[in-house]
Amino acid sequence: MAATFAYLMTILVALIQFMLVSADFDLYRVAGSTPWKGHRVRSSDITGPLPPFVPIDLGWQLFDWDAEPTCERLLHAPLYPTSKDLSHGRLGVRCVGKCSIYDRPWGHVKLVEFHFTNFPIYHATIYNDDGYERDGGWKWWMWGVDNLNYGECFTYDNFDLDCEYPDIKTYIRVSRKFRCSPREHSITAKYINEAYMSEGGENILHEHHGKRAVGNATAVAGTG
Repeated sequence: MAATFAYLMTILVALIQFMLVSADFDLYRVAGSTPWKGHRVRSSDITGPLPPFVPIDLGWQLFDWDAEPTCERLLHAPLYPTSKDLSHGRLGVRCVGKCSIYDRPWGHVKLVEFHFTNFPIYHATIYNDDGYERDGGWKWWMWGVDNLNYGECFTYDNFDLDCEYPDIKTYIRVSRKFRCSPREHSITAKYINEAYMSEGGENILHEHHGKRAVGNATAVAGTG
């Protein structure tokens, strides 16, 4: 009986620990070449430190902490547009500071505002100068539009992925910027993404109208 009880307690503790971290989601910057803009770039243009021109900003994507993006996932994942104004129900991500895909978030980004959905409202902002230090790093408080604290984020930029999609003549790069830990553990990237798509959100496949690209995606380079 004692052994059974100890075993059940071990399982319960493991389950609680998993629930406490399973809500974490990562925020990625997305850029690349877009055929509807009239040109195509090579993979070296995307990955090189000094490309001949700045890759086109495609927006932002969310992935859960335990589901890093792959070339196939990139096409299906919702694409949140970069915006300068997220008032009046506008959805997307607003970043103030040096926010390109090449910029490191710490020290360059002043704030990031994300308005993912209206039903329910997932609208919060993190500020570089508003947080606390823990474990040798800086945690950015996540403030809702109702001035309540909904969790925290920290810079987490050690993952990049470059993908080539021959069928739609496109290269895409994603670069992780932040990991966020909502206080409400049901707020996962999967949950937010599904709500966003139900409100008419789009992904890269919708933008290109090219379903065949999934089967021919190629990872050009990746770090993590």
